[in-house]
Amino acid sequence: PHVVLSIRDVTERHERERTVERQRDRLDELTRITRTLQETTAAVVQAADREELERSVCRRLAESEPYQFAWIGERTFDTGGDPVVARATGGDAAAYLDRVDITAGDDPTGQGPTGRALRTRNVETARRVDDDPQMAPWRDALRAFDVCATAAVPIQHDGSLFGVLNLYTDREDAFGVEEREILADLGRTIGREITGIRAREEAELFEQAIEHTGHAVYITDTEGTIQYANRAFERSTGYQREEALGRTPRILRSGEHDR
Repeated sequence: PHVVLSIRDVTERHERERTVERQRDRLDELTRITRTLQETTAAVVQAADREELERSVCRRLAESEPYQFAWIGERTFDTGGDPVVARATGGDAAAYLDRVDITAGDDPTGQGPTGRALRTRNVETARRVDDDPQMAPWRDALRAFDVCATAAVPIQHDGSLFGVLNLYTDREDAFGVEEREILADLGRTIGREITGIRAREEAELFEQAIEHTGHAVYITDTEGTIQYANRAFERSTGYQREEALGRTPRILRSGEHDR
């Protein structure tokens, strides 16, 4: 009998299949990340105040599949090396922060993603915490929480920096280019909403102050049309504010008012 032996090298085909599989897994991961951040954005725009916004962001990210825990911090400019303190936490963030010191200064505890993000106003990452020499001050604590990678996202809008959002994950090689771009958009969205909340709070405070002053006050647009009048205006002029809105100060030339 005769034997015919046929050998085929399928290494290249297998490598192509593995590449396609990795790309498919990466696409699925980005889809999950995008969905998570879209849901977080929806929660941001529904928040009534800054505290509720920040708590909601941290909680939703910590409960999501891509991330283990999250926290939002701000630089305090104290004399002890510019410490970064937490404003809101989610998941195991509070327990982690109890074990570490994070600053924004020039000392070693200021060279991690959090400190760098506050200085550069860019998304900063440590994609391999075990190999990154700048992560030495926090490596033991990160290992205790099985963290493989971390990212710090500046929260900013129109030149104002409100703090930094910190994310931790057990995913290897997390925080690639696409994910960093999505996170940067989230940081800008949070900053824009904080700006809007501040503006509303200032407007409410202004209105309360004007309402309680003893002097008649009215506000017009550039055409002289009355947009607002306080209660003292009603008492002084006899006009209810509903009567005054949309009209001009010429209504005070009624013949019923003294000079």
